[in-house]
Amino acid sequence: METAQTIDIGRIKAVANLYGQLSELQLQWNELSKPILTDLSLLPVIYNLYLGLFEKRGITDKATKPYHRRKFLLVILYLYSPRTLAGGKMIGGLRDKLAELFGLSGKSTVSDNIPDLVFHYENYRDFRKDVDMIYDEICQALNVLQN
Repeated sequence: METAQTIDIGRIKAVANLYGQLSELQLQWNELSKPILTDLSLLPVIYNLYLGLFEKRGITDKATKPYHRRKFLLVILYLYSPRTLAGGKMIGGLRDKLAELFGLSGKSTVSDNIPDLVFHYENYRDFRKDVDMIYDEICQALNVLQN
């Protein structure tokens, strides 16, 4: 004699619970990954502000070196595409603009620098200090209000 199959209501409730959690997570993701800036035409202005910070410190030649350029990249991604720093896709057009600003022929150089940015920020005090200074100066110059 065969046993009758029954609907697993526990499974349905678990799916409903997960669906609610996914909706909440999607709302949080949308809020936390929302860019502070969206106008890509500001990038050259921001880059000039960044170069000016190094000029004030008397180390203009170091601003375009890869190590320091990563500091600028972290700030730009935080402002324009924070989801990229968490493994998400970069907003359209940003990689091309950055490669152009940096004078790079390949866009992959920009992408290759992204995975270690948060690690450097968390683990290297001097890197973090410079990034925070760059971010603060740029926000003040552009009157970007951070909540």
